[in-house]
Amino acid sequence: ISGSILGFSSYFLKQQAKKNLSRSLMQTIETLTKEPQIKEEYLMEIAEKETITIEVLDNKKKTLFSTGNPKKIEQTESIYEPIILQEPITIREQQYYIQTIRSLETESAYISLLFTCLLIVNSTAILITLILGSKASKKMLRPIEKMTKTVKHISVNQLNTRLDIGDSQDELRDLAETFNEMLDRIEVSYQKQNQ
Repeated sequence: ISGSILGFSSYFLKQQAKKNLSRSLMQTIETLTKEPQIKEEYLMEIAEKETITIEVLDNKKKTLFSTGNPKKIEQTESIYEPIILQEPITIREQQYYIQTIRSLETESAYISLLFTCLLIVNSTAILITLILGSKASKKMLRPIEKMTKTVKHISVNQLNTRLDIGDSQDELRDLAETFNEMLDRIEVSYQKQNQ
């Protein structure tokens, strides 16, 4: 169950990040197609607001402008690769590419936190189950221990000793009654032989 929760959460967070990045990319492209020139201040504002990197590439996909350091994004410690979306755009009859990049550090941190919480909850549940299971098994085995001690003390001189069936349940009660009946027969036989 925990694996399913982690997997679903991971998938959901990544899809949401991709959806938000796609929205930012479309918003950037829409604004840039309305403006005759690329406004770096506007791109910087969007990038800062959405915590993304926006790059403008020429038709050979060489970076002309970037709002961030692409090397820094590649070096971030995340369990996910950054999401990179790219769309072509024509400005003043020239082909460009707008690329948006989003690091998934926040999503990675959420998944790590969720993993830690699930690990703690599952470990606690296992520990509680072991403790309760141990107590329950001791309670269930107590009548057997009592019967065993009683049977060990029965000898020829104590044939009148019987197993206590007061706190026994189901099969143990049947076993104790059968054993007591057997002791009754043995005691009767022993008394007949002694006469």
